[in-house]
Amino acid sequence: MMKNHFNDLKCLVKPCALAKEVLKLFMVLLCGDIGASNSRLAVIEIENQNFTFRAKEYLKNSEYQNFDEVLLRFQRKFQFNLDGACFGIAGPVLNGHSEITNLQWHLSEVDLAALLNIDRCFLINDLEAIAYGIPILDTSQRKILNIGSPFPGPQAVIAPGSGIGEAILFWNGKRHIPMPTEGGHTSFSPTSKLQIELLQYLSKDYSHVSWERVLSGPGLINIYNFLKTTSKLAEPKSIQSRAQDANVAALITAAANLEKNELCIKTIDLFFEILATEAGNLALKCLPTAGLFIAGGITPKLMGLFDEKLFLKNFSNKGRMGALLEKIPVSLILNDEVGILGAAHFALNSNREKPK
Repeated sequence: MMKNHFNDLKCLVKPCALAKEVLKLFMVLLCGDIGASNSRLAVIEIENQNFTFRAKEYLKNSEYQNFDEVLLRFQRKFQFNLDGACFGIAGPVLNGHSEITNLQWHLSEVDLAALLNIDRCFLINDLEAIAYGIPILDTSQRKILNIGSPFPGPQAVIAPGSGIGEAILFWNGKRHIPMPTEGGHTSFSPTSKLQIELLQYLSKDYSHVSWERVLSGPGLINIYNFLKTTSKLAEPKSIQSRAQDANVAALITAAANLEKNELCIKTIDLFFEILATEAGNLALKCLPTAGLFIAGGITPKLMGLFDEKLFLKNFSNKGRMGALLEKIPVSLILNDEVGILGAAHFALNSNREKPK
């Protein structure tokens, strides 16, 4: 068992109907949200229908050569006995194997299970993990942007972070079944003269300009550089002196929030305009009558600059389909650990066969 000096970090989650019988069991799981920049790991204890964080740590991937080193670092710091593990990966997962899209780390369920000395280890797409986490979130961890006219049917998730991910949750009449996609890598489609100029600007550097090139941390930097080049707006001194900083996206956010720099504010405005457009595209593709959810690490940090009415206007700006999208419930996920919880939920209920 875990050492007793860890503080119990209670998480506001509710039991999913699917898991009611299984949740009677006591389980300790190692779960994680593994992206291009960071590996966010947590030991989660599940007992009496409660999910409790027993230990957690966020590690910068740039400091490690592979994911094995990340896990070994975590194991050295925390001592625990595990019943299983599940990791949400920022990349496609095929037959128990995955390679992080923007990092090129290769992960294998079989190899990780051996490293952790456990019977089962699961790899799932990071948006699939978020999708599994949504049903067990407390309602206080969601901010409703549009009540809409909800009724049983599909759900959808869009999540800008280090990259951008999208997932669809099919409704089978009893529960939602998450399906990962690589929709963030489809082609960026501009909807205004300014966005057309942005596409032309990015086409000089990228043979394929995807939504991820504009709706992500690096995407925020791309928009910023475009506006800096094409407008007469002044760059904040806080960014001038740290132009090569690996965390420029955070500097842009800070300059917009704290300094009220016009260039940075316009960068974020354009980011949200484009996010609303693609969220509307996703909604048209699956008609998520039970809700579309915005997750990821970027949007909650920018709530002070988030114009809900303008976002919903751009979301439903689909011509003849606009009235249909106005009926779609839209919510913002406030819990940035929803992917970790979703990984635990998946592992708890999975009957997937072991990969060969």
